[in-house]
Amino acid sequence: MAHTPVDEEELIGKVRHGLKLTPVATPSASRRGSGVISTPSGSTVAFHSRTADERDAQLPHATKKALSDHLDNKYTKLFTLTPSRMRMIVDAFEETLDKGLQEWGQVVPMFPTWVFGTPTGSETGDYLALDLGGTNLRVCLVSLLGGCKFEITQTKYRLTEEQKQEDGAVLFDFCAKCVKEFIDTHLPHVTHEKPIVVGFTFSYPCLQDKIDHGILIRWTKGFGAPNVENHDVAEMFRKALEHHKVPAIMSA
Repeated sequence: MAHTPVDEEELIGKVRHGLKLTPVATPSASRRGSGVISTPSGSTVAFHSRTADERDAQLPHATKKALSDHLDNKYTKLFTLTPSRMRMIVDAFEETLDKGLQEWGQVVPMFPTWVFGTPTGSETGDYLALDLGGTNLRVCLVSLLGGCKFEITQTKYRLTEEQKQEDGAVLFDFCAKCVKEFIDTHLPHVTHEKPIVVGFTFSYPCLQDKIDHGILIRWTKGFGAPNVENHDVAEMFRKALEHHKVPAIMSA
């Protein structure tokens, strides 16, 4: 008979606290450890232990790899969309958008854009595109070359948190100054006699009754500039361009 050494941390701790450990003889082929602990009162407590390898072999679902595979399969299925399920989601989304266009006060408000045509790719000339987003004002010079070819030159102007809360007139004055600076730098040939056409992307919910007007319904993206909501933002920007003598005409 051979004694299997017991190296369980819990038992070692008990021995260190004065409890007597008495191993019990087991067959040498066994990888289990058994014994008794003698308490100070004279009673004995039997214990049995087995190696980690044995536990993993008997409980494969508890191994790290098996648990990882189980979780991967479980959550992969949750985030995997079948073609039929994707089709259902798309159909439901389209139905929601249609309701927003047909009736006021729906879950997703929808406003007509009054854009009735699309480019053919044969257009030529220089145009300015403005995009007032939540972080930057982006001014782009779009040079249409025909044959569906184009070139873009752009500059970003950072908006501070203070500017996003200032009066609306001050905000649009800032935008007009940026446009003037861009034109002076990249389009010195543009004059008031030959102004450049501007398209203004105002990325906030607006109600439009024609393509070059838009009434702001509410601010989003952290903006809170007063005297802008329920006002025609296109007209406000147009006045700022005129005030700073910017040689540009906003057409959309």
